[in-house]
Amino acid sequence: MTLSLTFIAPDIIEAVANGTLPRGFGLSRLTDLPLSWAKQRQKLGLPARS
Repeated sequence: MTLSLTFIAPDIIEAVANGTLPRGFGLSRLTDLPLSWAKQRQKLGLPARS
């Protein structure tokens, strides 16, 4: 299985790489995200970025 990280917000990718996503987050939660970075954060329950 391959997950393309091309359209995922850079701060989400950074959190994945650093292992700082909230507990319970896995790669399966990163599939089928909307293209909008703000909507990605909202869908994952992450704080909005300014």
